[in-house]
Amino acid sequence: MRSSDPGQAASHVPVLPPFPINFGGISYSTVYVDSNGKLNFFLPESDNINVSLPDPYTGYNSVATPWWDALSLNTAGNVYWDVMGTAP
Repeated sequence: MRSSDPGQAASHVPVLPPFPINFGGISYSTVYVDSNGKLNFFLPESDNINVSLPDPYTGYNSVATPWWDALSLNTAGNVYWDVMGTAP
């Protein structure tokens, strides 16, 4: 991923869990992790504009935003994920 700092493009990567994730009553087979601290279940968006949710204009109605901000990824780093337990 690349940083969302000014002058650098934000990015997102798809994560394909081994089973669908139920979020907000909808089942998703892909989660997009972006460089601005968001997990988006519907759209592969990567911007750092914080808006009130839900917002029908941004598509951010199916997101988890644990660190929603312009994160600096100027040093090497990785995003890790793991499955714990069994499929529901």
